Amino acid sequence: MTLKVFGVRLAYLKQGNLYYVAKLCNTESEQTSLGKSVDVYERALCQQVDKGAMIKVIVDWQDAEMLTERFWIEITKVIVGANGQKQYWGKVRNNTQVATVGDVFGPVMARNICGVDAQFVEQLKHVT
Repeated sequence: MTLKVFGVRLAYLKQGNLYYVAKLCNTESEQTSLGKSVDVYERALCQQVDKGAMIKVIVDWQDAEMLTERFWIEITKVIVGANGQKQYWGKVRNNTQVATVGDVFGPVMARNICGVDAQFVEQLKHVT
C-alpha cells in the first residue's frame, strides 16, 4: 500500500488495530532543509541497507497537532519492485508522540532515509 500525493510519499504506522498516516521527508530533494545535509557517502549507504539494519526517518504526522519527528526503524522486510527500487518495512525502535516501540512502519524508500546506524556501517566494512 503506497500513496503519492503531489510527489509526497506517505507511509503508514500500524499500532494494534489503528493506522496513522505519515508524510516522509525526501532527503534527496533540494527543496527540503535536508536536501544538502545528507552527504554522498551516506546516500550510498541508504541504497545498501537491508533486513536487520537500523534506519532513521523524518515524518510529518498528518495530524496538525503533532510535531515533525525523527525516529529509528529496524528493517524487517524488503520488497524489490519491478523497477529495482526497494521498499523497506520495519519496527519502530523508540517511542515518539504517536509511535511506540514495536509498531510496524512503512513503506520507506532509500530517499526517505536520513540516517543509518553506525553498527550497520561497521558490518558493511567486513563484508568485502
